[in-house]
Amino acid sequence: MIVAVDPGCTSTDEAEQVLHVVAGLVGELLVRPTGSRETELVGCTHVVRLAASHLAVTVGTPHHVDAPQRAMVERRLVAITGARHVGAAMDGPGRPGPRTFGPGDLAEGALSALQEGAGRTGGRLVLFPGGQGLAGRMSVDDVVRSSLIDRVETAGGFPAAPGGVVDVRGRLRPRWRDGRAVLVVRPTEPGDLAPLDPQERLVGSAP
Repeated sequence: MIVAVDPGCTSTDEAEQVLHVVAGLVGELLVRPTGSRETELVGCTHVVRLAASHLAVTVGTPHHVDAPQRAMVERRLVAITGARHVGAAMDGPGRPGPRTFGPGDLAEGALSALQEGAGRTGGRLVLFPGGQGLAGRMSVDDVVRSSLIDRVETAGGFPAAPGGVVDVRGRLRPRWRDGRAVLVVRPTEPGDLAPLDPQERLVGSAP
């Protein structure tokens, strides 16, 4: 199941705050028997390019979601979009297709983000399995082996050497590209690789 929320965010910091709120709500409703919540979710920010570019978020879970759980999520989205100027969408197994909630323009933005996230064709990953365990200096192989990240590459698009060392520096923001989670890095003076987090400039935003 995947849920998208579009409150018209104008910065990545704002979008990430919204994402964590949505992940908390989804995780609370879909908590697994092990007690794990956000660690099993995939959460992304997405650029919505409609009349005015802005950011929306998606949160997805790989686990089976039964009908009562889906109904709880739908009720929560109805409540959120009814009380605030926010659009939302959800989709997943057991549904005939995506359902949207809220004002037309923001519901359209949420649907756009949902389609991108579900297809893994775009989006900046903030929450992903294995992400919380990535810290310190790790080899490229270890980053790929221990997380959802499929590939580590340089800003020029070339694959990083498997034995290269990534200085995680507290946060990684890979991106979906053609169904794969790709982390972009750059060389640093000591010879390590530092993760990049390219910020997409929104139309009409300050330089």
